[in-house]
Amino acid sequence: DELRKWFHKDKENRYKEFTAKYKKELVGKKVAARELLGKYKKITLVTAVKDVEHSHIPTLTDFLNKL
Repeated sequence: DELRKWFHKDKENRYKEFTAKYKKELVGKKVAARELLGKYKKITLVTAVKDVEHSHIPTLTDFLNKL
């Protein structure tokens, strides 16, 4: 996806902007996320990211926890 490709070209300088853009992307998927969370009692996120703190994971978990 284009957002992730853009982010990976300069992670250090683009993290804050990436987070803002990713949040907007997630808002568009709220209905689908709620359906998944309603269907399953527990979900597990799996990633190969080496620097979890500076990746999409904190933004995603924050989004899911607020649903």
